[in-house]
Amino acid sequence: MSRRNALGLILVAAVVLVAVGASVYLGVQNDRRFGKPINLGLDLQGGINIVLEVLPPPGGEELTDEMIDDVVEAVRRRVDEFGVAEPVVQRLMGGDGRRIVIELPGITDIDAAREVMGSQGVLVFKIGDRVVMSGSDKLRTAAAGFGGDFGREPVLNLTFSAEGGRIMRDVSKNNIGQVLTAYLDEMEIFNGVIREQLGERVVVSGPNVTIEWAKNKAAILRGGTLPAPIAERESRSVSPVLGERIVRMSVLAGIVGVSLVFIFMVLVYKLPGLVADFALVIYMLIVYAAFMSIGAVLSLPSIAGFVLSVGMAVDANVIIFERIKEERKSGKRVRAAIDSGFRRAFTAILDSNVTTLIVAAILFWFGTGRVQGFALTLSIGILASMFTAITVTRILLSVLVDRDPERYARFFGGEAEQRV
Repeated sequence: MSRRNALGLILVAAVVLVAVGASVYLGVQNDRRFGKPINLGLDLQGGINIVLEVLPPPGGEELTDEMIDDVVEAVRRRVDEFGVAEPVVQRLMGGDGRRIVIELPGITDIDAAREVMGSQGVLVFKIGDRVVMSGSDKLRTAAAGFGGDFGREPVLNLTFSAEGGRIMRDVSKNNIGQVLTAYLDEMEIFNGVIREQLGERVVVSGPNVTIEWAKNKAAILRGGTLPAPIAERESRSVSPVLGERIVRMSVLAGIVGVSLVFIFMVLVYKLPGLVADFALVIYMLIVYAAFMSIGAVLSLPSIAGFVLSVGMAVDANVIIFERIKEERKSGKRVRAAIDSGFRRAFTAILDSNVTTLIVAAILFWFGTGRVQGFALTLSIGILASMFTAITVTRILLSVLVDRDPERYARFFGGEAEQRV
């Protein structure tokens, strides 16, 4: 075996080992964190979809793009506080650009999600009808927990900023015996008689306080007040049972499709087709490892992008093999035909893949979550397919032919070769 072929085989083996190792390691890590080896999108594992619309501020103030982007960021903070793995929070750029799409995979409590995502987040403290403190900037953080005499009572802990703590101390000191009421979006969350001077921390408790209620309110408060009003335009729940059925059908369809491709390549191209099938297996390992490493979310459009990229990978091999056959028919020996065939096919493969990557980049830039998933999967698949088709397939074919050109020449068309 030549030094060049030996180095090529080492490269292929290294790629396979890295891809398998990364897939196993990251799969175990994801399984520990999320209970599954790969993150599934809303359409595959179920969850909640909410569409919000940003409204013009009261008082006739103009709604600007900056305000809408600030609302998106505030909603994203709430989603992060809600504890969702791989959520989607994205502004729809079509129409007036005022709508926000929120996808929460794996979440089943739609009422809690609607409350957290759709809340304005305005916190106000009153004594009677008099506002004594307002604004989320007066609050440093909020957290759900347990308190009470035995530490078993659900509570909502409010910790004020330096300014908020100063105001609360002054208000409580001057209003002993008065009733202090806290409102979140005009809904009462706290009501109690001031019996002593308060400080930077207030504990909300009572018979109506549950740990779920406290977690939701804490997520709203930590996310901050929205800079503009919002209204819910759509909310729906996707059943996990439907998602599991879609996963099974998608996996079955993928297995059948890839199997048919493998069989076709072997029937039509014999040994080169078998080599291409092996390269496709490496391609799938690379794509899976890349998906795991970037924490991508697998959805139906993502699966479609993967299947499409498999087709493009096969197409690249078909172009290469047909070019090799043409070179053999022109009288070239098999080793020279392989080199020339890959060289002639490279330009066509590169041009087609680059144009597809450009389209995928446009889809990713302007599309929403699922369209972006399709574009991302397609892009990863194209890059991986170019590597496997141009590099892996060439290395494996070269190793076989250099080992015994007389034996393998017949699989590439043309006349049989005699050993010189």
